[in-house]
Amino acid sequence: MREVNWLYAPCVVIILKYLIITPRTPMQLRMLTKIPGNYANLILKKLQKQEIVNCLTPYEKIGKVFCINPISKDLVEKILKYSGYNLKAYSLPELNWKAYGKLNCKTCKQIKKIFHTAVSLRNLGIAITQQNIKNKLKDAEGMTNINRSDIYRALRQLKKLELMIPIKKKHEYLEYELTEDALDLNEFINSH
Repeated sequence: MREVNWLYAPCVVIILKYLIITPRTPMQLRMLTKIPGNYANLILKKLQKQEIVNCLTPYEKIGKVFCINPISKDLVEKILKYSGYNLKAYSLPELNWKAYGKLNCKTCKQIKKIFHTAVSLRNLGIAITQQNIKNKLKDAEGMTNINRSDIYRALRQLKKLELMIPIKKKHEYLEYELTEDALDLNEFINSH
């Protein structure tokens, strides 16, 4: 028989509460729950071993994404209801979870910043170029806190994550276009 008493511990319940709302990275869970880093990771590993949570990006070292395992959905809802939370688990959309993990990773701040700047430029109808990104990131004094090489590196990473496609136009600057994955991911992030 599976040991279940530990599932009702407050620190486990709070992690389950945040995971039932939307998939999260360990860093997001640590920030939301205020549970110390190693302890939150240990809880996630134990929940994964018990098949209560799934890792959507098991091969990633940075940006792992965890969610409620669909086969344990009823158990998690019961635990949360017992603890005073009336939350329901929703089925997850097909998303680029690897990119989601990187965009929500504390160590990938520049990738996240460039991604959101590119989305902003697209929404304004401005071409997504390295120069336009740099101009958009300028503060009131006209200074940017990110180097041109870091912008280029982030753009390469976004291409590698399949969130952007470079488009070379004849005699013009290299321009980028957001992929459908990027648009779906941005919509998901903004809705949660």
